[in-house]
Amino acid sequence: MSAETTPIVQTHDHVCLIYWGETSRRPVLLQWAREGLAAGEGTVLIEPPSNGDALVELIGDDADPLIVVDPGTLYASGDDGAVLAERLHRAATSVDGDKAPVARMSVPAAYALAVHDERTHLEHERAFARIVEERPVAMLCQYDQVSIDGALIARAAEEHEIVVQLDDLALSTLDMRPTDDGVRLSGEIDLANHDIVRSWMSRHRGRRLLVDCSNLTFLDVAGLRALTAWATEDTPLVLEHLNGAPARLLSALPLGSVPAHVAVARTTS
Repeated sequence: MSAETTPIVQTHDHVCLIYWGETSRRPVLLQWAREGLAAGEGTVLIEPPSNGDALVELIGDDADPLIVVDPGTLYASGDDGAVLAERLHRAATSVDGDKAPVARMSVPAAYALAVHDERTHLEHERAFARIVEERPVAMLCQYDQVSIDGALIARAAEEHEIVVQLDDLALSTLDMRPTDDGVRLSGEIDLANHDIVRSWMSRHRGRRLLVDCSNLTFLDVAGLRALTAWATEDTPLVLEHLNGAPARLLSALPLGSVPAHVAVARTTS
């Protein structure tokens, strides 16, 4: 993901950012904060004081309206997800006595998981999703693959509208987001992230899905199985604009290998 050109989050986005260590997260988080501050949005970072101070220093003079919330104080209250989301929203929309019309919040999962069990954490994510849908709010929830269990990350992906996965250089290797008539996939889907893809696709069950694969650069058999795992009569999939390596994979599969209720359209090699 280019830290200079790619918008990180927009109003009503609930983003699951999956990254590899702090050097992968930090460039994206800095861009995210600068975008919000430049737009006049109430911008909240949940970070320990030392890390928050370092981020504020990196942002520079524009960081004055930035709000840093200590996770030790935030999560020690034992509030449920709805109350936590409300508290963060109030903090983000009240800066020096002024009311910001739009809020964005950075929520690293590791701090919450240090206090809460996995079930409670996922309940919080569902509450965050509701407040993002109902109010002019965006949330960037962050999951470090170095320190957080992969199975939990996969389950968390299901609770988010958008999933972005980064490599250790902060470049996007996977981007999944909804469209009006289905979903759009960018990057690579393979054995390394198939659990994340399978989990996220489950949130789209119950309707016909057009799957835009025009920016899908790699797909292996494990990835195809994850992508099509929920295809049923009630959730037929149409894979559109396959090209390059994903198109070659589909053309090389034996007849009948593509699951029932999955159609392949507009494939180019």
